[in-house]
Amino acid sequence: TLQVGQSLTVNFALPVQTAMVPRLVPEADTKAAMAMNSVSYNAGRAVAPVLCVVVATVIGLSWAFTLNAISFAVFAATLLIIHPDRVEPPAQRPPAWAGILIAVRRPRITLLLAMVAAVTIAEDPILVLGPSLARQVLAVSSAWPGYFLSALGLGTVLGALLPSRPLVSVRSASERAAGSLLVLALCVIVFTWGLAAWLSAVAALVAGVAGLLTGSATQTLLLRIAGAQLAPKVMELWATAWAGSKPLASLTDGWLATTVGIR
Repeated sequence: TLQVGQSLTVNFALPVQTAMVPRLVPEADTKAAMAMNSVSYNAGRAVAPVLCVVVATVIGLSWAFTLNAISFAVFAATLLIIHPDRVEPPAQRPPAWAGILIAVRRPRITLLLAMVAAVTIAEDPILVLGPSLARQVLAVSSAWPGYFLSALGLGTVLGALLPSRPLVSVRSASERAAGSLLVLALCVIVFTWGLAAWLSAVAALVAGVAGLLTGSATQTLLLRIAGAQLAPKVMELWATAWAGSKPLASLTDGWLATTVGIR
C-alpha cells in the first residue's frame, strides 16, 4: 500500500517538477538544466545503495528511512522559497486527457515519448540482470553488480558535464537524441555479451552518458513543442513513459533471461 501511495505521489509531482525546471533558467540554458534534472535522479541511484548500507550499519536501518523522509521535507521547503517565471494560466483549464490528445495530434511528441520509454527499457538490464550476469556469465564476485550500477550513475554525471550545444532546430536536436539512443543500444549489447567484467562496467558507464543525453534532449524537445501552457500535461505523459515503462521492462527482462538466457 505504501509503495502504491509513493508511486501515485511521484506521478503527481514529477510532471510539475519537470515542467518547472525551464522556468528557473534562461531559454538558452534549458537543455543543460534538463540534463542536471536527470543527473539528480541517476546520481542518487548510484550513491543511495552505498549510503543506505553505511547509515544502516552505523546508526540503524530505521534511520535510513527517517533521513530519506527528512530530505523530502528539505526540498519541499526549497520549493516554497524559489520563484520561477510566471506563466499566464489558460482561459479554460485543459481536460485530463489533453496530454493524450496532444500526442495523438502531434506524431513528433509520440515519437519523443517512445524514445523516453526506450531509454528506461534499454538501461533496465544493467539494473535487473547485473547480478545474474556477474554470477552466471562472468563468474566474478557479488560486488560487481554494484560496480555496474555505480558506473551507470557515474555516466549520467559525466554526461551532464559535457558542453551543451544550443538548440538550433527541433530536427537537429531530434537527430542528436536519436544518435545518443543508438549509442545506448550498442552499449547494452556490449554489456550483455559478458566478455569481461571491466568491459561490461565501461559499457554501463557509456550507457549512462548516452541515456542522459537522450533523456535531456527529449525533455527539452517536448517542452519546446508543447509550449509553456501545455507543458504540464505533456510532462505527465513523459512521467508515464519514463517511470511507467520500467515495470514492463523488468518483467520482460526477467522472462527473457529465464526463457532464452541472460544474453
